[in-house]
Amino acid sequence: MFAATFDNVTLTSLSISEKRYIYIYVIEGAILSAFNLPVAAIILFSVLRKQKEYIIIAGMVTTDFVFGIAFVLAAGETWDQWECASTPHNIVAVFISSQIGLMALIISLDR
Repeated sequence: MFAATFDNVTLTSLSISEKRYIYIYVIEGAILSAFNLPVAAIILFSVLRKQKEYIIIAGMVTTDFVFGIAFVLAAGETWDQWECASTPHNIVAVFISSQIGLMALIISLDR
């Protein structure tokens, strides 16, 4: 798999098997974004947003969309551990991960 650190490692210097894991991030993020953006647009820009249930679904779908964008941004360049912790995709992933739990709480309170 990957080495512990990625000091001065570029995407072109990785082997095919190591690149496979990076491409999985791109594919997963693209699928999340591609399926959730149209659903969020339909729910947020129509008469459906007047109903409470659809607002909750829109929040879940928007959270998944942003999580997918973070995955796409994560797959590109490799960093050492300190640089990786301060990249935009990691910061977004930290906030979005808490939103997923918040959505579960909102759904349980709604029911």
